[in-house]
Amino acid sequence: MRVIYLGFFVLCLMLLGVSGCSGGRLGGFVAPPAPGLDLTPPEVQDQRVRPATFRINGGQVTIRARVSDPSGVADVNALVSKPDGTTDLVPLALQRSDIYQATYNVADNVQAGAPPAIYIVRLRARDNANNEIPLPGVLVGTVTVEAPFGPPAPPSS
Repeated sequence: MRVIYLGFFVLCLMLLGVSGCSGGRLGGFVAPPAPGLDLTPPEVQDQRVRPATFRINGGQVTIRARVSDPSGVADVNALVSKPDGTTDLVPLALQRSDIYQATYNVADNVQAGAPPAIYIVRLRARDNANNEIPLPGVLVGTVTVEAPFGPPAPPSS
């Protein structure tokens, strides 16, 4: 009977180590990843948003970045945090090679005496191995829409 239990115990340990149950841990041992397995998110370089400033009237900005990954890039998105606290998801399209780009419209800021409206643009990307850039993402930049400095002048008499 002991041989059966011992054989079953050894079989369970072997299956646990081979199948990767419990995160591949067996007695404190962590199995190394398989050779060539992609475990890192895409790399982002040369990220930018242009123009970075508007005077009162908003407008269209271009969000652009170079994104690459050995397993290939599945998707690239910008997360735009707006002045009101909400967020827009903006998909970037592949332009050429590893350059991704999109346009986004920022709103006017016409209220006299209001603070500048600031948009924060961050980038998220996922590769073909399902690795993602973690939240909050890579900072691309900010866009500021200035406001009129004071209340409108009274009409002249």
